[in-house]
Amino acid sequence: MIRVQDVYHVRGQISDIVHVTPVLTSGQLSKHCGNQFFLKSEHLQGERPIR
Repeated sequence: MIRVQDVYHVRGQISDIVHVTPVLTSGQLSKHCGNQFFLKSEHLQGERPIR
């Protein structure tokens, strides 16, 4: 079983290669879907070489 401590440990190991990208909301899409709608903005991440 994966423990919370395991997740935090791995997070520390990969923090220098992972980019945090913003999560945006869309009022129009949320209204259309009848629930909160979130958009992960991967296009704002920029380009990085693959190791």
